[in-house]
Amino acid sequence: MTRALRRRPYAVCSVVLWLAALAGSGWIAYIGLTDAYAAGTEISGWIAFGCAAVCAVLLPVSTLVHECGHLLFGALSGMRFDGVQIGWLYFSARGVRLQRAAGAGETHCAPRRVKTLARVRTGLSVTILGGVCCNLLYAAAFFALFFAFSVSPALMFFACFAPLNAAEALCALLPADLPAGKTDGLALAELSRKDGETEIAVRVMAAQAVMQEKGVADLPRDWLFETPVIREDSPAFLQLLELRREYLLAQGDTNAAVQMEERLAQIKGE
Repeated sequence: MTRALRRRPYAVCSVVLWLAALAGSGWIAYIGLTDAYAAGTEISGWIAFGCAAVCAVLLPVSTLVHECGHLLFGALSGMRFDGVQIGWLYFSARGVRLQRAAGAGETHCAPRRVKTLARVRTGLSVTILGGVCCNLLYAAAFFALFFAFSVSPALMFFACFAPLNAAEALCALLPADLPAGKTDGLALAELSRKDGETEIAVRVMAAQAVMQEKGVADLPRDWLFETPVIREDSPAFLQLLELRREYLLAQGDTNAAVQMEERLAQIKGE
């Protein structure tokens, strides 16, 4: 199994990163306001600063950029998306609704078409990396613009989020298993090693995609039965057992399907 960073060390690292990011944003705001006073546009400067502060609380730009990165890179790698959550807002094809947030942001995706598990892993890896890449691109671009041009209120507004985007990317790369779920770094590590709940999730998503196009009887047996060992109370493992039961029924192995049903009931009961 991939070694994950314990929650306390992760919390310490993330707090240090976010404090450094807030300090960087404060420094950018200070320079921007100083230049605004020098240019006689102090009112516009304070408006830009206030808008940046409100956005940082109500709709974190770093989280928005991160999730948009997942969407963009995922679309390019052949993934489809069921929904995206940013804070309390959940966006899907059915519209926007308020939903309790487990974390700052989350993207729900699945492969459009499946030929091999390797292609699914590649698509997921590209999708996961998209969030970090867009955060780092945003940070690099606005740091460069901030130092290359005279600071206007508009540039100050966007540049204030550059340190926060850098912190978002670095925190996401730390391999940790949090109450809200696995970080991007841990998911990537498990994808590369083909172990843990992430590998089970790959197989479940691949199987569900094949079932939509063809049928459960067309699933390769090794996708469902030659899997890494994970905790039985894991949601991914329960989904796998349900797929195994459906597969066995489709193959006419009723006795094995009944045993799988009994195992499912026992785990859910516990």
